Amino acid sequence: MAVGNHIEVAPATRWAIELRTLVDQFQAVKAKTLELKTAFDECGGDWANMGALLALGADDAQAVYNLITNVALMFNETPGYSGADVRYLLDRLS
Repeated sequence: MAVGNHIEVAPATRWAIELRTLVDQFQAVKAKTLELKTAFDECGGDWANMGALLALGADDAQAVYNLITNVALMFNETPGYSGADVRYLLDRLS
């Protein structure tokens, strides 16, 4: 049922349950992405240190930082960022 712009998905059918699960999982991914972005920001651009924390080289750590930053910008609805960043992140890190 729609209330204003919000659509409430009740667990009335298998597909409604699947949709609710997807939304809940995506919200969890959003929260974790923003949490990681905050933690990575604390490295202050020290890619060697961040790489050591992630067991990666400095170049890969910088790439991960940039990917997480783009996904965080998308989640924060920053103009110019789209879901393509999520696909790219998954392609790069899966």
